[in-house]
Order: sequence, then C-alpha cells, then structure tokens
Amino acid sequence: MTDLAVRVKKLVSERLEAKQSPLPVVYEDNHLLAVCKYPFVLSQADGSSKLETLNLERMYIRQESERQGRPKLGNIYLVACHRLDYTVGGVLLLAKTEKTAKRMQSAIKSRQLAKSYIAITEANHLALAKLKAKEIEEGLYHLENYLAKDEEHLKARIWQASSSNVPANYKKASLTMRLLAEYKDAFIWQISLETGRFHQIRAQLANVNLPLLGDYKYNQAQAQKSTFVSPLLWAYELEFEHPVKKINIKLQAWPEAFCFQAYANFPYADYLAIRSNH
Repeated sequence: MTDLAVRVKKLVSERLEAKQSPLPVVYEDNHLLAVCKYPFVLSQADGSSKLETLNLERMYIRQESERQGRPKLGNIYLVACHRLDYTVGGVLLLAKTEKTAKRMQSAIKSRQLAKSYIAITEANHLALAKLKAKEIEEGLYHLENYLAKDEEHLKARIWQASSSNVPANYKKASLTMRLLAEYKDAFIWQISLETGRFHQIRAQLANVNLPLLGDYKYNQAQAQKSTFVSPLLWAYELEFEHPVKKINIKLQAWPEAFCFQAYANFPYADYLAIRSNH
C-alpha cells in the first residue's frame, strides 16, 4: 500500500469517527448523492479489501439514520452511475433509487452527462506543436481514436492503422483538451470527455506524447525520474439534467490540498488553489 493510500484510509476513518460522510458530499437529495471520491478508493467493490465508495457511504447513511432515531432496516440501495479509476479522485455520482439509476444510465448512454477533468502532463513543446493540426479553436484541441481494452495487461490499445478498417472490438474515443497553463515544467489541461472508454484520457494523451505525470502504465520512462505515485488526473466537474427534477445540475470538486498527491511540497498545489477560487 502506498503512503497516499495509507493517508486516505486514515482520513476516511477520522471522518467516520467524527460522524461525517467518509467522502466529502458535493450534492445530495432524495434521488442522488454526489461525493468527492479520494484517490485509492474504489468506485465499487472488486472483491478485494480496498476501501470502496458504496460500502463507505452505505455505512454512513445507516449511521446517520440511527443517530436521527430513524434507523434504516434491510439493504440500502446505492449504486454508482459511472466509475472513476482507483487512483483517480473527483466527483462521483451515486443513485439512491432504482428509478434514478435507470434514468442516469439512459442519460449516460445518450451522452447527456458531461464530464470534465484536470490533467497534468509533461511539458512537451514538440508534441504541443504537432497538436496544431487538431486545434479547433485557440488553445482547444480535439482527439479522436479507436480504443480496445487489453484484458491481459489492463491497458487501452489504440488502433494505429487506417480508420476505414477498424476491428469490431475497437470503439471510437473522442475528447477535447484545453491548455490552461504551462506551470513549473508541466502542462495543465482541462479535459472534456465526449465518450467514456476504458483509460481513455491516459491512452489518448500518451498517444500524442503528452502522458500524464505519474502514469507509468502508459509511459514507463517516467518511472525512473518521477516521484508521483499515480496519474495526475482529477475528475473536477459533472453536468447533467436532474433525472427527476428536470433542472440543470453542475457539480464541481477541486482537489483538496493532500488529495491530488500526498506530498508535502506538491509543485502544482498553488496553481490548483488559485483555479479553485474562480
């Protein structure tokens, strides 16, 4: 277990002991619960002993109902509307009812759930120059590839040959990326997903020679020189129509000081703190 995973586990325990939600609540009503998932917490159980969002929040809901004198009996319905990778933190949306879950799944399939991320990559100026061909407006780039999941190595593979002869197991993946800043030898990007493929952001950025810092799976050369223990990727915003109230909902969660990476002197913390206040 990494030092960051240990710190996250300790923080979650402290929050539960203080009778707080184990993961910070971003939004809650009778239908939905959105939390700020920490890195090194699973979105849903995978059979391991790792911390897992749904069990943590069910535990808290039961604890709160007992504290209020209205104990919940039986199973507590709570499902993840989408997933975030184990090492990625940010806004995670959960459904409290089966009807809400079905409506959100339908919205996701029809691409009505907009997801935006903050990504920190190597400051590769040659790669940035080559991106000009994919620029759709100043500072905004569009990437489109065909991806397949490599089950053996748990990686996304990009089809590099002609797009007119793509195997059936490769699915279209597209995103836009806006350069927010060049800061302390890194590029800081806002990524907006147009599709939701396995490891899509990690694979597509690495494919244009702008790998995420800390992402050794898609850039093994970094392992020799980087101190980061996981990819610098954060799911900071969700926007969608509420499945019951039919109003537009925009949820944001900027990384807490320790949460993007648990380093005493995380080099990009001051920039992210400035952005979070705007």
